[in-house]
Amino acid sequence: MRKATIISVTTDRQLKIPPEIQEQLNPGDEYLISVTDDVITFQKIQKPLQFDQLQQKIDALGPGPNEMSLEEISTLVKDVRQQIQTEAESAG
Repeated sequence: MRKATIISVTTDRQLKIPPEIQEQLNPGDEYLISVTDDVITFQKIQKPLQFDQLQQKIDALGPGPNEMSLEEISTLVKDVRQQIQTEAESAG
């Protein structure tokens, strides 16, 4: 969503940012500032997630609808091994 807001530059050449925009700013956030002629844009830099943050997001999603349980995987592996062994015995 794009919203236009008029802000002022103080006598110290600082930007006077309205409270509703300040609420969206977090300590440590970084922004890329682009300047062309009379246009200045701020674009938030998306930092990659740390491993623990990524793990939390994955855990919050829960298992996939087609995800096999450990028991199902074990049964499948046993069946395949048995099939390979049977085929090897038939060939030999």
